Amino acid sequence: MILKKGSRGEAVIKVQKKLGLVPDGIYGKDTEEGVMRFQENNGLTVDGIVGPNTLKHLADHHNVKPIFKEGETDNNEDLSDPEDEMQVDLDEDEKEPTTENVLDLIELINESDIDRNIKRIIYHCTATSQNATVSSIKNFWKNKLGWKNPGYHIIVKPNGEWTYVHNFNKVSNGVRGYNSTSINVSYIGGIDSNGKALDNRTPKQKEIYRTIYHTFKEKLPEATHHGHNEFSSKACPSFIVKEWIEEIKNGIDE
Repeated sequence: MILKKGSRGEAVIKVQKKLGLVPDGIYGKDTEEGVMRFQENNGLTVDGIVGPNTLKHLADHHNVKPIFKEGETDNNEDLSDPEDEMQVDLDEDEKEPTTENVLDLIELINESDIDRNIKRIIYHCTATSQNATVSSIKNFWKNKLGWKNPGYHIIVKPNGEWTYVHNFNKVSNGVRGYNSTSINVSYIGGIDSNGKALDNRTPKQKEIYRTIYHTFKEKLPEATHHGHNEFSSKACPSFIVKEWIEEIKNGIDE
């Protein structure tokens, strides 16, 4: 199969999704330029044409990889909750990869070969200032608590950028006693300036949360969706997930 400027159809859509482009199925100038950038970055012949070699590299290409690598963690939870005594350095710069590409998020979830028995998706807040970085949160877990595993699989920043923290097939420390069969996601925030619970999700964080909900609903239809506060005596995620899901169904979660 060869795709080039002027091509149309499902194959073009797949290429566009791999490249993080608008998947309109039309191989136009933007797609051609995206292919050329990909070819240049991967040491391929830069001609803007998706032939067998470029197609093979695209098939192996994943835009998003977990920041906790294989070998750093094991499958045993650290028997704690990620928001317990969370104290992060608000001056710590962001060193972890983030993306605001919603298509990358959908592709990540849809193309993940999840072989754990996932019974539930659990939503959290970090119970930190919205100015906290993924780096500061990760370093708190590793350096202050000595955790082998992170608290969540995905973290969503106020500007809508998100980080794939942990492989979905690995256990994270989201909710003590439930982690072996759960995927944990969190937004940065969830408290006011006095440390009191507050649903301060930005519109972009809400958009990413809706995307996570809808995509996992299709990917893992048997899994149920919950807030951390359904399993523990704490406010996290500072809203009621069951009510939020009803808002989504009624189209009022904006």
